[in-house]
Amino acid sequence: MAGDDWENVAVRALGHRYPNFQPVPAQHDGDCGIDGYEPDSRRVFQCYGPADPFLDVPTRLKRQQRKITDDLRTTIENLSTITDWLGGPIAVWELVVPKHDSRHLLDHAAKKAQEVREMGLDGIDPQFRIHIRDAAALRGDIEAALNLVSSNVALPHQENPPAATSPPEFIGNLSRKAESVEPEHATRRDRFVIDIQAFYGRYLEAQAALEQFPEAHQAMLRTEAVEVEGIGFEIDGHSGTPRELIQHIVARLQEVFSDALPALSAADILKLARGATASWILDCRLDWVEE
Repeated sequence: MAGDDWENVAVRALGHRYPNFQPVPAQHDGDCGIDGYEPDSRRVFQCYGPADPFLDVPTRLKRQQRKITDDLRTTIENLSTITDWLGGPIAVWELVVPKHDSRHLLDHAAKKAQEVREMGLDGIDPQFRIHIRDAAALRGDIEAALNLVSSNVALPHQENPPAATSPPEFIGNLSRKAESVEPEHATRRDRFVIDIQAFYGRYLEAQAALEQFPEAHQAMLRTEAVEVEGIGFEIDGHSGTPRELIQHIVARLQEVFSDALPALSAADILKLARGATASWILDCRLDWVEE
């Protein structure tokens, strides 16, 4: 996730983690360099997700370092206001990011924390520290606070859902492809058809759930479009069985969705990967069975 999507997710997750967490809105007169604070530990939080979630590690590091430097300066400028909110000096300034993949960010945080301590400001605790927290560290709180991909999500009305538009063709399409996936086992073929239908249904639910976070939803759609376009090349170079090909595609989609949507749990990523694969199976022109 990126930009405002990440800030919204992170703030809600922090609210789940800390009962007394207080978000700081920025719409009127700014946010004093923080997105929220927790008075019990005198901890303040700045949530930051670059607008482009696909940055390479060095570029992401530079932007995260700059975010610490710039927003810490703003925090110091508004120190009196923030300490009034906290009821005491700031003990911890925390950067909350989707990805933390460079130790050099810790070096920068330690350096900036030392500089702030040396200022000797009344609103800064003598043991002041800067922490980095990423989506992995908030995983449970994100899931509990948002339940992003859930079977209980209400689906938007669909005028022409695939299974309802032409049931014989829909099921026939799946059944024909199942013949190739499980040519020897009728029971497994039936299971394949049921599983693909279920995966596709959950995929639609996931899409509906992610629509509340437009940037994340678009990131997922862009990622899926790029990967699905390349599936044809996967087919041409694949020497295994159709089932092995499907498993390979699911694993590949899991990998790219994890990179694009780090706030989601592994279980939710698997739902998306299976669903996107099911969508491809339903739509693909591949004739697995020779006519």
